[in-house]
Amino acid sequence: MIEFQQKIAFTDQLTGLYNSPGAVRFCERIAAQYPLGDYASCFINLKNLKYINRQMDNHAGDQAMRQYARGLSRLLDPEREQMARLGGDNFFALVRKDNLENFIQLATAMPMEVTHEGRAHSITLSAWIGVYPAAGGENPRDLLDNA
Repeated sequence: MIEFQQKIAFTDQLTGLYNSPGAVRFCERIAAQYPLGDYASCFINLKNLKYINRQMDNHAGDQAMRQYARGLSRLLDPEREQMARLGGDNFFALVRKDNLENFIQLATAMPMEVTHEGRAHSITLSAWIGVYPAAGGENPRDLLDNA
């Protein structure tokens, strides 16, 4: 029961990613095990998601966010890198610097298909990304605040 409550407390229900408290907890765990100077934190804001919601519907927008989250998560080592949905169309990612270029390339523009009224629609979900390359002296909260 406690494990279930913790999962709910630290997980975004739409995407299955960490939520904000989960991201803090993950960053704290990483800081205890690895040098933070090996990491960069990324703040991701999806562009024009409201357009998908208006032109299709919120269900299509939710599909797009779930696919975006899954697609980027596949690039990450789940033991050492993670993403979180901060709310709305904003995400956070803690990425090793040696994986950052690949991550940014896909995060900036991800092609996908969403279903609306029984038809598949090809779209590309684009994002603005702010990157904070850690220097090594930060505390875990700095990674979230500076992204």
